[in-house]
Amino acid sequence: DRGLSSVMRSSVPSDIIVIDNLSKDETVSHIRSNYPQVILVESKKNLGFGKGNNVGLRYALEKGYDYVYLLNQDAWICHDTFEKLIEVNKENPEFGMLSPMQMHPDKTHNERLFDKLVIRWIKADMDKDVVDGGLKEVYSVRYVQAAHWMITHACLEKAGIFSPVFPHYGEDDNYCQRVLRHGFKIGVVPSAKAVHDADNKPTETRAQRSRRFYVKCLLSFSAYDGGSMRVMRCVIIETLKDTLRFKTFDAISMFFKALDNMKEIERCREVSMLPGAFIKE
Repeated sequence: DRGLSSVMRSSVPSDIIVIDNLSKDETVSHIRSNYPQVILVESKKNLGFGKGNNVGLRYALEKGYDYVYLLNQDAWICHDTFEKLIEVNKENPEFGMLSPMQMHPDKTHNERLFDKLVIRWIKADMDKDVVDGGLKEVYSVRYVQAAHWMITHACLEKAGIFSPVFPHYGEDDNYCQRVLRHGFKIGVVPSAKAVHDADNKPTETRAQRSRRFYVKCLLSFSAYDGGSMRVMRCVIIETLKDTLRFKTFDAISMFFKALDNMKEIERCREVSMLPGAFIKE
């Protein structure tokens, strides 16, 4: 409710597309009853994050929207989030992807992973700018979580959509790499605020840790030099480190699982380098 209602209260009117990944609760009936204006797409199976979003991204491309905003189910925007991001993009069209500051629900500080994975790389520049008189309107980064992404039509058309090789997690890292490769910038806009309620997630289970390592293998092999011996050596070293650290053979199992999938990984890597990757698949 928070996500949908926040978009409906936005200062910039927008069409809302919800992809239901075969939910088992009352999500579909709730949306139909309370948000009849929402474009609801019901998947016949759980497509995962990337493939699920691809359904909406293809729809947006077909309709010719100027911007697409990816919003997690555990996230919501402020009244002027879209407005501020669009204003910055119009002044800086080289940015194909923009993110607001992703905040904790109490809005007193940033969401933990946003701080760790994004802000830590630009914090020194931001602190210096504050001392010198004020923050820039946008800061260039190499990665930002997909809980809040505004993507321009031009960027989406050129970089394509999510790679189907990623079952869950890692697809945002891969997509950011491709956005940069196709000549667009990725930015964080300090004046734009939004919430990502991700700080209170349960402790990672062994199965989740194994899946995360599998994604790490996929990301390494999906890099544009992913088939090189240098990359292979790095993945093997990481596999051995993980095995020794957790005293299980899960990492080795995930490494060989990735090797078994190498043909599809290589196919997707080659497609990723092309304009409009995966749009027509």
